Amino acid sequence: MDIYKIIDDRLRYPLASKTVNKDDLDYIDHVLSTQENQAGLILRQNIIDRKASNNRLIKELVLSDWYISGIFDLSKLMHPYTGINFSFYWLTKIKPKQVMFSIFKGSETYKGNRRHVNTLEDLVVNRVITLKYEQYLNCLSKVIKNISLSELNQQNCEADFFERALDDVNFDNLSIRYNSPEMVENRLKLEDEITKPLSELTDILLPQQIKDRTGKVCKPKHLDRLPDCLKSEAEKATNILIQAGDILVTRMGKLNFTLVEHDFNEPVFASNYLFVIRPKNDSINSEFLFLYFKSETAQKYFLQFEPSVIGHFFTKEHINNLPIIIPSKDVLSNARPLFEALYKDKNPDRVEIINKELFNTKVPEKPFQKDLIQEILSHLQIVKQHFIREVIEGDLSEIDACINAGAYKSALILSGSVLEGVLLDWLSEIDKIDYINSKTHKKMLGEIISEFKQSQHLTAYLIEAAFKISGYRNIVHPKVFLQKRVNLDKTIAEEILSDLRKILSKRLRDS
Repeated sequence: MDIYKIIDDRLRYPLASKTVNKDDLDYIDHVLSTQENQAGLILRQNIIDRKASNNRLIKELVLSDWYISGIFDLSKLMHPYTGINFSFYWLTKIKPKQVMFSIFKGSETYKGNRRHVNTLEDLVVNRVITLKYEQYLNCLSKVIKNISLSELNQQNCEADFFERALDDVNFDNLSIRYNSPEMVENRLKLEDEITKPLSELTDILLPQQIKDRTGKVCKPKHLDRLPDCLKSEAEKATNILIQAGDILVTRMGKLNFTLVEHDFNEPVFASNYLFVIRPKNDSINSEFLFLYFKSETAQKYFLQFEPSVIGHFFTKEHINNLPIIIPSKDVLSNARPLFEALYKDKNPDRVEIINKELFNTKVPEKPFQKDLIQEILSHLQIVKQHFIREVIEGDLSEIDACINAGAYKSALILSGSVLEGVLLDWLSEIDKIDYINSKTHKKMLGEIISEFKQSQHLTAYLIEAAFKISGYRNIVHPKVFLQKRVNLDKTIAEEILSDLRKILSKRLRDS
């Protein structure tokens, strides 16, 4: 078998037509009837698992007299300018011990328009497909010639290859993502949790357009900025009015969620391209559910069951059965403050709010909840660093302006203040104590620098630079000012600013 010939054979049958199921069955019947010991099929991704009657016939036809020895991602092989993905099914008459899978790492299959070429060989010769995709296809050719996984991983394949024991493969879900080691580990973690279907914990509303009803409609494009729903023109509306606490979920296309924190000041209807999810009991709240949906930990789990081949498409049955963990009391009570720390970006006390959650949130013992909370805390750390970086950039610009205006004393004093604020926040993270707002843990700048010297978070050079900045900062004190006159000039101010930048760079790099 040769992967290029298999692809050429597939091109002889219609793709994504109105009679697509019949076309698939004709194609499969042709391939399986003309091959003896092994065969290769190219089908739209996950179509073999869909529950429609024709799709069940596809699986029955494939498995009736053959074993699946491999399922390989072909990305957008046949439709490079759509979201339709394909998979290559490697079938054998001999029962394998392992089933091999692969995921293409690249995002592009073709470099240009393929309408004027007939076969994949033409695309290769004309360098229309990307180099990474060509390398990947060449590796697939080696796979069906029985190269081992260990040998394959030594090749430059631009893909992740992995195996599962045949007895461990769930033939009700043959998606590549579902069988990946990461997803297997994810499911094992979830087994330690108490879960319930989403439909038991929430009302899942599917908006339907109502004849002669018009109003403001919130659409998928508004999910990243809900106030824009109010800016839209009145149009045909649905039967679902949005209310505070609702979680809006896109039904297709880019997977996206948002939480409605407050009621709109006028009626706004949910688009029929959204699901509306409303928690209905005390075992879960909107903030936890939103954080759960948004987390990479949960999305990985959800998407492995994704039934569609085009982006994502959630059916009502699919979303009804989504497994939701029942969080511990601590995790549930922490959901609201964690949500506010992550998303209340206009609060002037944001660093204090974030630090409170970073220092006080307990990490659960159960693996899935542990991953979930650690991921949220990591996101909080990133949000905090973005915020601090913006504040620092503003202060450094002000110090530059002072130096350019000849206000050297002001530049030195501000440099010391910036250093104290950054080091005190850094030390707070290290010790898990909010030194900035604490009434019982007061620390002077010299003491803070000494603690960093002991902890070795800063090099000897940066410690010396910090003490120098602190010394110049002290000229603001009347006693120091009266004891000795210091001749300040631009050279000193620029040296201090340069040292400050080095310390700040170290802080931001280590966060």
